[in-house]
Amino acid sequence: MKAEILGIADRVGSLEADKDANLFISKGDPLEAKSQVTRVVIAGRDVGPDNKHLALYQKCIARQ
Repeated sequence: MKAEILGIADRVGSLEADKDANLFISKGDPLEAKSQVTRVVIAGRDVGPDNKHLALYQKCIARQ
């Protein structure tokens, strides 16, 4: 494994308790642009799928 070669296998490389992980959950194929990302977890913290582009889109939709 790459994590073992780099000497960081104690922190990354598999999904286990007390290890760093980034994860996202989407509806549909994550490689398709139409798929909706429903959850985002970075370094064990739920940050949500919201971003600047989504906020601008919602602002424009609210004006209509």
